[in-house]
Amino acid sequence: MKTIHIRGNGVPLRKKWRACVGAGSAAKGLRADWQRQLGMAVQQCGFERARIHGWHMLDLADEKETDALCDFLTDLGIAPIVRLDDRGKSENLESFSRHIIARYGARRAHKWRFEIPMNKSFEPRATHLKNTDRSLSVGVVTSASKLGRPPPAADSVVVAGVADDDELKRVRDTLDALEVEKTVHWDGVSSVHAPENGLSDAIALTRRYLSGGLPVDSLSLVSFSGMCGAGAYLVDDWGVRQPSGHACRMMDTLGAEELDRGRGYIITRDGQGCARALAWTDADGGDEIELAGMPPCARFMIETLDAAHGWAYPVWRQMGCPKSLSRYQAQALRQAALRTGVEWVRADGDGRLRLRGPVDEDRIVLVKEVGCM
Repeated sequence: MKTIHIRGNGVPLRKKWRACVGAGSAAKGLRADWQRQLGMAVQQCGFERARIHGWHMLDLADEKETDALCDFLTDLGIAPIVRLDDRGKSENLESFSRHIIARYGARRAHKWRFEIPMNKSFEPRATHLKNTDRSLSVGVVTSASKLGRPPPAADSVVVAGVADDDELKRVRDTLDALEVEKTVHWDGVSSVHAPENGLSDAIALTRRYLSGGLPVDSLSLVSFSGMCGAGAYLVDDWGVRQPSGHACRMMDTLGAEELDRGRGYIITRDGQGCARALAWTDADGGDEIELAGMPPCARFMIETLDAAHGWAYPVWRQMGCPKSLSRYQAQALRQAALRTGVEWVRADGDGRLRLRGPVDEDRIVLVKEVGCM
């Protein structure tokens, strides 16, 4: 058993999951339910940017629609990632970039990111965007198998579609071999997430972010797609929080200082000196650890996400897997998704608490010390 002293030295924890959330299409961005769901995700998970596809469905020359969407995102405190395709005139991008700088200011506009496919239209489109301000960020979109030397105008590389960690690592290795310094982002928006895999997907997402081996600077997976369809990653079209939404919320509860991490766990400390730990099911078995250095009988809240707590899919199955939900069914699923397991425990008289990562079934466990100063 490993002992971790909560007053020991720590290192800054880089919260990569905050960098980006996949938010579907621009057309949906004008819907009240989409805005409500994205607002919930941002508030609880601390996301800094939202990757949005389908901007061609909004006429970039029509300021009314684009302003309505971008005003909402700005008021929410996040920057849009604007995925562009080859539709529309390149010249519109120059007027668009000029407009957003005038409306939101250069400081905010520099936090936006524009993404353009890597083809013959990349250079002229990137040039039109940067004619107004060279500091606007432009990413080139490619697949892991087709990556070559990025165009000079590209500030980042975006790997689109389904990819595994080995493919993403090869992207990073290729850029290193070319001596090209670019941030790398993964947009897995085309990935399909079956509803029955929601809990295992959440654990895989947690492991990806917290195992220390994520080979990209950010990843985004589609957030709103519907339990009754292909599944969702954070919140579905009915407003039902998915297990990965819980996972991102739990990760965002972690403190700013990392004290230790191992098989299926990470231990952190927040700004008040409180312990914050997260444990998840690991294929190789969880490590048994002991937290030390807390006040005698320190109080802890332990929150559990598993098949019986905080996952609405089993309730949906009991309903008969309806393809469309009544108001009452939707409300029942939303409530089921909020009911994670919660228990309260105390450290012993020496300020020690023993923890062991879940090993018997799929589960994520958040451990929070409360009341400390």
